[in-house]
Amino acid sequence: MKTGTTLKKIAEYAEQGTAWRITNEFQTPLGVIISAGELLESYFDRLTPERRQLALEDILNAARQMNNAMGQLTASENVSRKNSKCAASNHRTTRQGNHSRP
Repeated sequence: MKTGTTLKKIAEYAEQGTAWRITNEFQTPLGVIISAGELLESYFDRLTPERRQLALEDILNAARQMNNAMGQLTASENVSRKNSKCAASNHRTTRQGNHSRP
């Protein structure tokens, strides 16, 4: 799955308020980080420098994917909060206007 697609899915889930789905989006990159870390931990001395570099790149890419996803979630949450505040303000204004009518 491409990172852009993942970020869009996470943003959609955040808007729906489904935290468990967001958690699922983090399972893959976390799995990559753990697997690559365990590979390095267990076989560091036996791995070629190139294979060590690939494992490190896997870790960094997965961490960046998660960082981007968190940024996307934060931005989405901020927009949702602003929209909620705006809607609440409009609702209060409308209610106040209705009370002032004879």
